[in-house]
Amino acid sequence: MKKKLLSTFMAMVIAVTAIPGITAGAAAKKISSLSISKISDQAYTGKSLKPGVTVKDGSKTLKSGTDYTLSYGKNKNIGKASVKITGKGDYSGSKTVTFKIVPKKAAISSITESKQKITLKWDKVSGSCHGVQGVLFREQKRRLQTAQNREGRVNHDIHH
Repeated sequence: MKKKLLSTFMAMVIAVTAIPGITAGAAAKKISSLSISKISDQAYTGKSLKPGVTVKDGSKTLKSGTDYTLSYGKNKNIGKASVKITGKGDYSGSKTVTFKIVPKKAAISSITESKQKITLKWDKVSGSCHGVQGVLFREQKRRLQTAQNREGRVNHDIHH
């Protein structure tokens, strides 16, 4: 009786696995083996940034929420942020990719110059550092001295 019951059960399992479109024991694909788009630098806004990610399995573009989920880390302030992509459904595992949050660029509102001085003014950009990122001045052997006040005003004095 036990042998007959076991053979009947085995026949049922074989019949179920032979149904078209059903794959018994198919292994989920690892997210880390798929193509994940690079995230471009993001401008600082003061709010949490959540740029989209494109995940592809060959030519098939996967769907967020169906095939994978996203979780973000350190995505509010200037610096390096991350996105963790976690497989779901037919996909397993996770992969973390990074992106940069960069300061907004300041637009110069006015420039005044004299023989000895150049003054640049710009509107304050929230979240930006208080300083000049780079100044290049070449004219014979003159030296450029830089000072900045809190209103976003930079004075450049030219010394011979």
